[in-house]
Amino acid sequence: AGIGLTKEIISPQQAFAQETTQQCERKYETFGHGVLDLEKDFGTTCEDYQVLDEIIDEARERIDFRDSPLNSKADADEAAQQGGMILKTIDKILKEKGFEHDVTRSTGTYFNDSFKSSKKLDCDNYSFIYLSVADALDLPLFAVQAPSHIFVRWRQGTEKRGFTFNWETLTASSVGDDHYKSSNITDESVDQGVYLRNLSRDETLSITYSLLVEGYIEKGEFDKAKEAAYKAIELNQLNPTAYLAAGNLMREQGAFDKAQELYDRVIVLDVNCTLAYASKANAYHANDDFENAIVFFDKALELGTRYPGTFDTASAIALMANSMEKVGKPQGEIDKVVSDLESTLQGGDTKGSSFHNAGSLKFDQGDYQGSLDALNK
Repeated sequence: AGIGLTKEIISPQQAFAQETTQQCERKYETFGHGVLDLEKDFGTTCEDYQVLDEIIDEARERIDFRDSPLNSKADADEAAQQGGMILKTIDKILKEKGFEHDVTRSTGTYFNDSFKSSKKLDCDNYSFIYLSVADALDLPLFAVQAPSHIFVRWRQGTEKRGFTFNWETLTASSVGDDHYKSSNITDESVDQGVYLRNLSRDETLSITYSLLVEGYIEKGEFDKAKEAAYKAIELNQLNPTAYLAAGNLMREQGAFDKAQELYDRVIVLDVNCTLAYASKANAYHANDDFENAIVFFDKALELGTRYPGTFDTASAIALMANSMEKVGKPQGEIDKVVSDLESTLQGGDTKGSSFHNAGSLKFDQGDYQGSLDALNK
């Protein structure tokens, strides 16, 4: 579902996945090594492989994993304790080698950036290192996706005799699914398998390809961006970021209708994805459809009050004000809307102001013009 749409606009180039930096020596062939191969156009060096190899070497020396049959609850309890200790050991190795989480880094950091002198890690890169160690040591570890976030999950045993626990790599602690559901994950997204399910390595690689799309757009290499976009969707057709990246590519190339279709696919997968609504608004604005731009900026900003930090609200407010000016709204009305939005977002008011609630309600009912009218009253 959904892949037919992108096949119409993106031609697959199978050779893309085979292009690697094989001239660099590496001791292991893990998920992380594959990611470094794919990032060859974005600064991967032979030293990056060496640092990752050294992390794995250290883990092999300290970790002795034995995947024994789980014939009783006692067996499962003991194995769970072993799994937790193994993950704590990986975290300890990273800290000893100077790696740390930098809360100021954006999620869009390349994996190879992790191994440079700064050694700053975001959730993706933390998880990718854990997965690389898991590949080398045959640990039962999987990546799990949440909105704008990745963590790992230990899954050992069978359905009848087994256990699972999540590992939040940023805090080196075990947290339940409810921790993530309490943010902006809907039951529908979980039921569809979009979020909170174990991802295969190929499905996880979709996240890297999505990032490559944005990187190639910035470099102006649109053919490579198309190849990466197709691979991102091909590997995981339930990955919202893959469709977002493909939509951004179409928008950049002026294919606004195709971009909107791809953004709509994101909303089907995740109705609370603020970036999808903001991206739709940006595409409408770029195509001089300012009335629709206002509607979708309003929806994105309404979600932004509930889920802060999920997109650039300042830019959205500025573009919405510009759109209102383009449709002839008086400056006094524009100033009031901007002031109310800035106050709501900065003050942490999750309910939003009355005009905002009214506009969003009409939006959800499909009344776009009514939403526009309510927004500007």
